[in-house]
Amino acid sequence: MNRRQITIAIPILLLLAVIGLFTGIEKIDNEHSTDYQFFAKQAPSFQIVFKNPVACSECDVRPLELLSEADKVEFADYCLFRFGLHDSRLCYAIFAEEQKAADQRRLGSEAPIPANPDN
Repeated sequence: MNRRQITIAIPILLLLAVIGLFTGIEKIDNEHSTDYQFFAKQAPSFQIVFKNPVACSECDVRPLELLSEADKVEFADYCLFRFGLHDSRLCYAIFAEEQKAADQRRLGSEAPIPANPDN
């Protein structure tokens, strides 16, 4: 490589490193597939792929107390870099609320249809 190529390559590599420090990918396991969602990290990290161990797209939120120590650490890292939250319980409340809303929608769709009063 000559000097000109090096002066072009170094800023490009630095830019890619900065993008990698502040861009994350959330791995979302579904029943039959895996989805990936890009997000802006709230703190720089060399870790790129993150997984939320308490939630999946098609299952109930796992209770925080039932997580293994490794899953608790993974969840704390996920909350810090995804949402900028240092409190795992506060972060967990986000997913518990989403679960509650999903349950209400599901129960609402399963409610019996009222009889037509005109008949």
